[in-house]
Amino acid sequence: MPPSSGATSTPRARRLPRVVRKYLDGHAEPGAAEAATAWGDVAWQRACAQACGSADKDHGARGPSARPAPHRLSVPAHLVMVPAFAEGTGLVDALASLPAAPGGVAIVVVANRPHDATAAQVARHVTSVSSLNSRWPAVAHAEPGRSLHAHPAGPLVLLDVRVPRAQGVGVARKIGCDVALQLWAAGRAGGSAP
Repeated sequence: MPPSSGATSTPRARRLPRVVRKYLDGHAEPGAAEAATAWGDVAWQRACAQACGSADKDHGARGPSARPAPHRLSVPAHLVMVPAFAEGTGLVDALASLPAAPGGVAIVVVANRPHDATAAQVARHVTSVSSLNSRWPAVAHAEPGRSLHAHPAGPLVLLDVRVPRAQGVGVARKIGCDVALQLWAAGRAGGSAP
């Protein structure tokens, strides 16, 4: 029987329905599986532990009613996906407003930069990514453009990607949702694996 919070203490791959496996094998964006599982269990658990520690610090700094500390678990019960394009510091402001939830939250941020972005858009994109890295330094890097961070609500996967012209937010959403589905399938988020 799963814990009441809906989360487990160790990542464990799920038995997937055939339709989910078929989608992941044939239709998921290239690199989604690698982006979701690029970090070993130790790095993932470290991000979860650091996230809990920063939530405790935030909780103490703003008072008991500001934000409840999440449970100290290595498999967050919830997933949030955020596509971001040229947000500037607004990305960090939006992410900072995410509340902790019972069982924790895994966050996937897809900072997308279309090939046809203007110089001003590229500058805001760079500000978005650097602001996020400054606020929540990376716990681990998989390769350029992929990093794992400890957000107060839970582990945060940052994907800094270039997307084809005129396919910005649609492709960013698909990449983010595919990575979130892969995190769920790998047992790294979304509560207990069956």
